Amino acid sequence: MPLITKAKSVEAQTQLKAIYNAERQYFYMYSKYSVDLDEIDFEAPRTVKEDGTANYTYEVIQATNNEFKARATAITDFNGNGVFNVWEIDQSGNPKEVTDD
Repeated sequence: MPLITKAKSVEAQTQLKAIYNAERQYFYMYSKYSVDLDEIDFEAPRTVKEDGTANYTYEVIQATNNEFKARATAITDFNGNGVFNVWEIDQSGNPKEVTDD
């Protein structure tokens, strides 16, 4: 099962990198970060619950003039242990797993 979680987490890391890039572009234009995904022109992929392919939901949980933090939360418990995988990224640009599934 850990292999399944690892494979699916690639989605989270890729989308968080896209959010990072969008936040950086927004920062260069406005000298601040945004909590609004629409404002930074990031369109989250539709989840499997919405007839899409994404296994995670995405949100910016914090944004100031100098920093931001975005989170990807799994909508599926990949290994059935009751824990949902969570990844985060901030202005450093390095995705970090904060909750292992």
